[in-house]
Amino acid sequence: MNNKEKFKSALHNHPLRIFLVFFVFILIGSNIFPQNLPLGYISYFSDKCNHKSFFTSWDTDKPDQWRIISLKNGSVLSGIAEDSLISSYIPETRGILSEMIFGDFILEFEFKVLQKSSSDSAGFYFLGPVRSSLNYYTVAFTTDTIMFFFVDDSMTNRIASKAISIHKYDWNKVRIKRDILLRQLHITVNNKVSDKIIFTDRNLVMGYIGFGTHQMTSYLKNINVWAPTAIIDTTFLW
Repeated sequence: MNNKEKFKSALHNHPLRIFLVFFVFILIGSNIFPQNLPLGYISYFSDKCNHKSFFTSWDTDKPDQWRIISLKNGSVLSGIAEDSLISSYIPETRGILSEMIFGDFILEFEFKVLQKSSSDSAGFYFLGPVRSSLNYYTVAFTTDTIMFFFVDDSMTNRIASKAISIHKYDWNKVRIKRDILLRQLHITVNNKVSDKIIFTDRNLVMGYIGFGTHQMTSYLKNINVWAPTAIIDTTFLW
């Protein structure tokens, strides 16, 4: 029996067929989830930010500053910079994914900024966990540094920072893993695992997830959130 005949004969083996189907499923799944998810995590949010329907899940303090705009390779969400030179690490324009509060989660998204920074606080911001419009954590992605802040009633407390190379005029892929037991945020930018940043704070508890921009027009796309569970809450007010 030659090799071709042996292969055909093997395919008639029922357990082997089940294994092959399972193996192909794993390969396909690896393209959907490029990095492994912990056991029990499911998809709670997925949006390419290329359609106005995105705004049904978006709660922002300044609706006029967020738009779906067309680029060469498709449409994305854009945070429009205001005409402001306020030296602050509180983003001028903020928004959250409404109605969902997370403890542990994994968040992936892509962002791009379009202009030179006017100050060291200018950049794209991740918000979370957000407890209220006056009480939240934020991560600032500036041109050469990632900074982690706690915002309490318009006062910012810098917890930690780290120098990192950000693509200034191209897309940056970000993965954020939240560990509520260890009170940590694990941040990986552009798949550089060796440069993974871990921010820790003992008060890092449950909250909303969001984004912001400060003194800089930014683009956002491909938001995905996985978590073991989420709490539905519609009481958030700016």
